Amino acid sequence: MSRDHYISQFHLRAFTDPCTPPMHEPSLWVGDIACGTIERKSPKNVAWEANLYSGHVYDEARSYEQWLSQAESRAAPALKKLSCAPRGAKGMELVADLSRYLALAAAKTKAMRTLLEEWINNLPDGPVVEPPPAWFTKMSETISGSIGLRDPVGNTRSVGSIDEARGLVGEGWKIVLDGPGFRALVYGLARYFDERLFPKLTWSVLWAPVGRAFVLSDRPVCWHAGGYTNVMPSALRSEECALIAPLSPRVALFADHNKKAVPELVHIDYANLLSVGSSERFIYGSSWEAVSESLALLYKKGVGH
Repeated sequence: MSRDHYISQFHLRAFTDPCTPPMHEPSLWVGDIACGTIERKSPKNVAWEANLYSGHVYDEARSYEQWLSQAESRAAPALKKLSCAPRGAKGMELVADLSRYLALAAAKTKAMRTLLEEWINNLPDGPVVEPPPAWFTKMSETISGSIGLRDPVGNTRSVGSIDEARGLVGEGWKIVLDGPGFRALVYGLARYFDERLFPKLTWSVLWAPVGRAFVLSDRPVCWHAGGYTNVMPSALRSEECALIAPLSPRVALFADHNKKAVPELVHIDYANLLSVGSSERFIYGSSWEAVSESLALLYKKGVGH
């Protein structure tokens, strides 16, 4: 079994508790939205899923891990530089290495796999408002060979082509992305964020007020449009969209289509509610208080869940 982390370890380590006792392993606070519990855990023991990207093609899996490692190492200096950015910097340039990392962070989560499965299973047969990007139209090439399906009562089977799979979808079966299938789509989806969606947004640096902290969710880059958080990436084209990417308890990136808004007006409660409301189940913070406050915001507003 492979423990595949869908949030990079260096990203999680930015949210470790600075008050961790000496000689103890660094830890962070994990809030479980479903249960309402908050626990202290090591970054290496959270935000992972068994065989999320792994599969039967070893060389492809190894290449994928190398790609992840390169993206993370190149983004690290850009993330460090942000700590020196002017407060409330509006219209900042999203440097290439940071854009690629954020695109990858948005694409490779377990929650994104669920959204992709829903998207694939509900693609209309007729014309669509916006044609899928090129990488998606080649899906038959990237995930063919062994496509998993599940019927309404839980029976599973595999087929060898996307056409055969689509036929079964018409009979009530649902496509289930396995490790190699999801891994192939992550490549294309990350490019879609990086090349077609992120450049259209206006980016800002947000700073947490004294005594407050940003929290991270199991979707480390998340967005909403029209009040909905479980929307596909194409929603980032909407004028109503807003995106949040917490980078540490102190600093977050915010993006929207408003070139004149003042970042200081983005309240930390709004930023944290967007993160927590977009999560699939877990949130991560550097203190019990930060996680508790964010869970309380979610339960009060009822956003996303």
